[in-house]
Amino acid sequence: MRVVVTGAAGKLGPYVVEAAGRRGWTVQGWGRSELDLLDPEAVQRRLDAFRPDAVIHTAAMSTVSDCYRNPPAAWAVNVDAAARLATYCPRFVHLSTDMVFDGEGAPYVESSAPSPVTTYGRSKVASEAAVLAANPAALVARMALMCGWSRSRRRSFFDTTMETLSAGGSIEAFADEWRSPLDYSDAAWALCGLLEAQATGIVHLAGPERLSRFDMARRLARIVGVPEDRVQPISRRDVPFDEPRQRDLSMRSERLGKLLPEFTSGAFDRGLADIDRPSTLLLP
Repeated sequence: MRVVVTGAAGKLGPYVVEAAGRRGWTVQGWGRSELDLLDPEAVQRRLDAFRPDAVIHTAAMSTVSDCYRNPPAAWAVNVDAAARLATYCPRFVHLSTDMVFDGEGAPYVESSAPSPVTTYGRSKVASEAAVLAANPAALVARMALMCGWSRSRRRSFFDTTMETLSAGGSIEAFADEWRSPLDYSDAAWALCGLLEAQATGIVHLAGPERLSRFDMARRLARIVGVPEDRVQPISRRDVPFDEPRQRDLSMRSERLGKLLPEFTSGAFDRGLADIDRPSTLLLP
């Protein structure tokens, strides 16, 4: 199978490219520096030249503050570009987010009604509808907070926490904000499996545990081998933000076990002690 992976220079994209390659697929990864998804003609030329059987669309404008400051750009990238891509081939996997919910009705399942409270969340709700309207055979995968070392220059909560604690520093983390963290490798494996199974509609991809960022950081301190009191709890209510931060975005899936019965996501700290930090950045 010939597969395009967008967002190949992001945080999840490199893991998806690797997982697809391990399945023996011919993979072409698209990074933002080499192809502007807002240039329809350039995108069409690349698609026509490669002729993929499927597209896994991980690219997005996903920084909440960036979306807040520039809603038109968020819509152009997250909604319009995704809808255009979705029309190219029936097998299309579009990534959405747990942030389509307001954080007041967890745990969320696929049948839960979206209720976004941020510009980013609203753009992703709109993208889900636009993609499924453009391609009814598409799959929308709502992703939980993901963890693991970044393989690009884009840093994550995991990266900054591990780096700070390993260097002897201390951090503060929200004790009143919960997610269902999922490892990048597990997420990539599941996305490829769902594509292979020709899944359609909406599915949730989340880890098995409901953890606060404070819980996660404390576990990372144990892995690094530093005292847990290097991590101190704070409240999201005490930090000013342009838009609300959702209280509890934990998710579970009503569909994943049927679509992909062989998939089992691991606990947040499963195997993290064995994950080596990449010695070099794999992608620009």
